[in-house]
Amino acid sequence: MKKYILGAIVILLAIVGSAFIKNNHNTKDNLYYWYQVDASGNIVTGSQAFMGVQEDVSYATTHLPCTPGKDADCIRGFTNPITTFPTNATGNTTPLQKKLP
Repeated sequence: MKKYILGAIVILLAIVGSAFIKNNHNTKDNLYYWYQVDASGNIVTGSQAFMGVQEDVSYATTHLPCTPGKDADCIRGFTNPITTFPTNATGNTTPLQKKLP
């Protein structure tokens, strides 16, 4: 009987302990491929921002690869890489613009 109680306590402690462990794995749900937009609103070959690595919106917003204060879109995020260029696709995120400081 004692071995069953001890086993139940060990399982209970494992469950309670796992609730306090921070989950640090990257989720791909909120990551996008980012592409720079030219003056006419097209995304052209070689315009992958952040070296083609998927990044989230927060990272993209703080690391925009464009001139501050432009009225035109700076980059657009896509859930999948673009294979046909140029394209005026709207993307899967709101287009980002760099604001004046």
